[in-house]
Amino acid sequence: MDTLTAFKLNFQTIYRNQENARGIAITMIDFGYKQFKTTFKSQNLEKLKNICEKGFYAPSDNELILDFVFNELTDSIKLSICFENIMKAILLSNLYVIHAIDSNIPELKPLASKQRKEPIQVKELLNISPWQHNNNIDCIDESVKQQIRGLKEQTINYSTMIGNTAYLNHFNFPSTIIELLQSENLQRNRLHLYNYASFQARKSTYENFKIISEFIEVNTKNWVTQLHDSLDIAHEDRKLTMIIKAQKRL
Repeated sequence: MDTLTAFKLNFQTIYRNQENARGIAITMIDFGYKQFKTTFKSQNLEKLKNICEKGFYAPSDNELILDFVFNELTDSIKLSICFENIMKAILLSNLYVIHAIDSNIPELKPLASKQRKEPIQVKELLNISPWQHNNNIDCIDESVKQQIRGLKEQTINYSTMIGNTAYLNHFNFPSTIIELLQSENLQRNRLHLYNYASFQARKSTYENFKIISEFIEVNTKNWVTQLHDSLDIAHEDRKLTMIIKAQKRL
């Protein structure tokens, strides 16, 4: 059975081995990249540059400005989805748990609390809650029926990863990228109480988005290539360090 089919039957199959983990990690990065490419800013980058560098609005700009205004929030959400997937893919590819650990199970409560501050290795979870057989999963492949008690279908929050140094250290992102993502995350969180739309057409708006765009374009294909290459390596315990390529200067 292929990795994706097994995952659809039982999400926990991604933790069975690194081949499963890295196979799913590839699809996560790919989906995140596609989300980013559908942002209004990405699809109108030259228009964004022209608007932001002019320093004034001409009457002919009004319709375009409104398009940027009303796409600002959805662009922020898509950007968060992109990096959330990338971060979880990096963790998963090195067999860290990306699903939330259930704090309602007494023996897992300390680990669930620890997970809110730093990544938890799969083997650390298995030491407390080993694989168990689940006959409710309809599949002839017995390995697909294995599950870890206390692992929720819900994954860890993006804010947890972007807001804790212990998580950020695993991603090796430049400080500029982290700062921009944290700012964008604040914008996204306005969705919970959102009563107006805004867009700042200034030079830094274009420059900051360009920095993020170049980072994604340069690195996502590189990460996917690394993951594909790693699947050919027999040593399952080999740690994969995602290489961050240098960005061009604006």
